Amino acid sequence: MSPPLTSVDLKVFETARETVRLLFKTIEAGAEKVQMSKIIEPKLIIRSSCGEKNIIA
Repeated sequence: MSPPLTSVDLKVFETARETVRLLFKTIEAGAEKVQMSKIIEPKLIIRSSCGEKNIIA
C-alpha cells in the first residue's frame, strides 16, 4: 500500500499461547478457584500514513 499504513501489533500468537497456558493451569487446579492474569502490551507501528516521519511511540 502507498503510503504504508500505521498499524497495531496485537501479538495474536503470544496472546493465544498465554491463553492456552492459563487454561491448562486452571484445569490442573481442579475445583480450586484460580485467579490469573497476563498483560500483553500491543505495539503501535507508525508508518508514513500518519504524515509524521519522526514520531516515537
